[in-house]
Amino acid sequence: MEFTSLWFVTLFLPCSLLIYAVTPQKGKNLVLLLLSLLFYSQLEVFYLFFMLASVTIDYLLSRLMQHYDNDNNRRRMMLILSMVKNIGIALVAGTGYELNANYVPVGMYVYLFSALGYLIDVYKGDEVYEKNYIRFALYCTMFPRIVAGPLFSYNHFRMQLSNRKFNLDRVSRGFCLFVFGFAKQVLLLPELKSLTHQLMALYPENITVLSAWVGLVCVVLCYYYAFSSWCEMAQGLGMMFGFQYPSGFDYPLAAGSVYDFQTRFHGSVTAFVRKYVSVQLSADPNGMASAVFNLLISSVLIAMWYSTDLNGIGWGLFLGILVVLEQCALAKYLKVIPIFFRRIFTWLLLLYSFLLLINPGNGFVFSYLRSMAGIATPFKETKELYLIGTNWLVFVASMVFSMPVLRPLHRVLSLPPINRRQEGAQLAASTLLLRGISLVLAMALLGLSVLVLL
Repeated sequence: MEFTSLWFVTLFLPCSLLIYAVTPQKGKNLVLLLLSLLFYSQLEVFYLFFMLASVTIDYLLSRLMQHYDNDNNRRRMMLILSMVKNIGIALVAGTGYELNANYVPVGMYVYLFSALGYLIDVYKGDEVYEKNYIRFALYCTMFPRIVAGPLFSYNHFRMQLSNRKFNLDRVSRGFCLFVFGFAKQVLLLPELKSLTHQLMALYPENITVLSAWVGLVCVVLCYYYAFSSWCEMAQGLGMMFGFQYPSGFDYPLAAGSVYDFQTRFHGSVTAFVRKYVSVQLSADPNGMASAVFNLLISSVLIAMWYSTDLNGIGWGLFLGILVVLEQCALAKYLKVIPIFFRRIFTWLLLLYSFLLLINPGNGFVFSYLRSMAGIATPFKETKELYLIGTNWLVFVASMVFSMPVLRPLHRVLSLPPINRRQEGAQLAASTLLLRGISLVLAMALLGLSVLVLL
């Protein structure tokens, strides 16, 4: 059972909301944890017990850290054990996936690094010890975000436990956000993937300048929609149950620099790496060399969230070099360039970078670049024109919705109230109008998506 399955949409989600609604406030955490475990058991029955064991070990390590609060050496040992366990499992799972064509268990990176981030925070004194196992386990395994994030600190979660609100307004707004992500997965992404595979299949014999460029743009769009749709669904589901999740994707393909792209593309992962890696490395007073190493290692770690093989590392290293140039050499020059031209230039750099991510070897990157430049390739071919002509609507829609054209709707739906009074305050007419449009659009998209799934 996945977010995009009919079982989830028509049975699990409505029943979960109903059960959660009738549960007293004191029991909501336990009910949501049980629902999360039930959801995960439908995805990964075997790894359910592995997840619980991992979360329990981290909980016990945090309690031991609290027990030895006056012994810094033992506290450090507890942290090291957690780091070895969580990073080791992530590396073994990722490497095994790349070597054996296996798969990484769903949500493994989310609960491993959520728990690790919590232990780092309590070790540094930035977070209080959590004595309640249910609250800690819920933070690590809550089903709205277990599939693909977003990542956020325990403090962000803890602050909402005592004042989260479960009401019709939040359920309706969360429903709209969920359906927007759901529609991307069901309506847009399959067609976009099909077009991408057909265009890339033309390489190398029948590739042309047009198909090379359009095919690579489709690759970038596929990555964007594949990840952003899950985060959007997670954000919507979290809001339905009273939680405010950070936005994972802030229209990264409209970024004006590579650094900006990293910040917007699965921003919670980028924020996690920068908080727990970059900030620590930046404390090293070795000047420029330290700053360059910091940017490079952070970019590689961010890229390894998506791929742990050499392609992923190479992709991250290439982006890291671009970020180093932007931040350390070209910053004052980039500021005077109009944002429109900076976005076009960033798009070109991103296209070239994604060639490294999908590189199958055998000189693919340089050969594909030659095709994009029109060297030894035709400029026109009947098959490519047919593919693009019959799928132009999918391509155009994918391009348009990757830009911030729907940002006003997202802001109205996802931004939390400024204060408690605003929660029940009378909304402006423009806000009501945008929410009404969002709800009507969501209902239409949901109906169309269900018809496609039937």
